[in-house]
Amino acid sequence: MKNLLLYLFSFVLILSSCVEKNVKENTDSTVGTSFRNPGFNADFMDSLMVDIITYVGKKHAHSTFETRFTPEFRNHYIEMADDFEMKEIILTPDSGYYFYMLRPARSLDPDKNKRGVLGKFRLDQNNKINDFQELVNTPPGNMETLLKSGKTLMSMLIEAGSVDSLLQDKNLVEWPDGRLYYDKQRYEWRYVDAE
Repeated sequence: MKNLLLYLFSFVLILSSCVEKNVKENTDSTVGTSFRNPGFNADFMDSLMVDIITYVGKKHAHSTFETRFTPEFRNHYIEMADDFEMKEIILTPDSGYYFYMLRPARSLDPDKNKRGVLGKFRLDQNNKINDFQELVNTPPGNMETLLKSGKTLMSMLIEAGSVDSLLQDKNLVEWPDGRLYYDKQRYEWRYVDAE
């Protein structure tokens, strides 16, 4: 009986050390293995996610850039939420927020059906988004590539306050480019010669 107890005790110790090692390895503070949340509760985070999708996602067929924020279209963005994944959101020193999320992308390769979105915004006194801007959309990629891209882009944004030095790297940045720019009034990517 003593041997059986000793064996079970040894087995539990070995198993617990393996589990503890796995937890430590999977809680690294890099993009993709953890979510940095600036103290938002779950309900607020869900609502904020839908608000961000309203800026980033495809507009409802009957909405315009002016009406997409009205309550009649909110369910459209709520239904889209399962296709988006927030990877990182952090509070900046000037009380704004940076974020990196994954969104659907059109791609012929089924393993590359997502792209990364790097952006920033502020919250007003009523916790509503203002001063929203998408900074970068990555090329479509697989999860490993998108997580690495997010880590690189977010690190540069945190360190320098800008990712301008990375805009020419086509492995990291698909937009903005010579054809597309982000229109801060319409909150959408526009072709340079479109008006």
